Amino acid sequence: MLAANLVPTVWVPPKEVRELRQLISQRRRLVGMHTQVVNRMHSVSHRHHLGHPRGKRFQEKDMGWREKLEGMERFQLDLDLETKQYLQGQIERITGELRRMSHEEPWAEQMLYLMQIPGFGVVTGMTVLAAIGDVSRFESPKKLASYSGLVPGVEQSGVKLRGKGITKEGRRDLRWAIQSSWTNGGGSGPASGESRPVLEKAFRYLGTTHAPQPGFCGHCPAFADPGLVCVDPPGTVWALF
Repeated sequence: MLAANLVPTVWVPPKEVRELRQLISQRRRLVGMHTQVVNRMHSVSHRHHLGHPRGKRFQEKDMGWREKLEGMERFQLDLDLETKQYLQGQIERITGELRRMSHEEPWAEQMLYLMQIPGFGVVTGMTVLAAIGDVSRFESPKKLASYSGLVPGVEQSGVKLRGKGITKEGRRDLRWAIQSSWTNGGGSGPASGESRPVLEKAFRYLGTTHAPQPGFCGHCPAFADPGLVCVDPPGTVWALF
């Protein structure tokens, strides 16, 4: 079978893709831990009916209500506050490293295209690049959508077909990045189903046969930079994020 070329090949991610995936995975775990700590602090304030200022809560200047606690709860709250500050510093360090990597090869040229999609940032862009790897291994945007789990499922029994929601199979980090970019980009409606065009645009931007040539963009104020490119037709409305 091997001699007849009947055995399908398997794409093995190179070292730089594996390292990027590990870094993004570590950041995701730290964000989850940070959310758990903040939820515990919220539960303490709600349990004692303690109000706190809106905005960036649980900062040192907004923690005056902490003085109303005493005993073990005050001690645990102080520990959670220290843990939150430490985790936030770790997350910022990883974000800074991702920002640095996005300006270096092999990611710089691809990020040049992804950052033109409304809703994309450094974290979402690098997450998409790490999850996709070599985009040429996908034959079409539909294949990539299936890989991300953003395609609708179908239940079939005889001649009866019943549509379902998205399959949620495949890479969860890619699905999160696409749905987040759809929400941050001002998308309306269910992010699960309506975010597939974002993935198709990313495929078109990253595909070697579809990638535009760098040039000056004269109609997109968000990306009017000689170093950036735009493949959307004139008259496209862009939002600044």
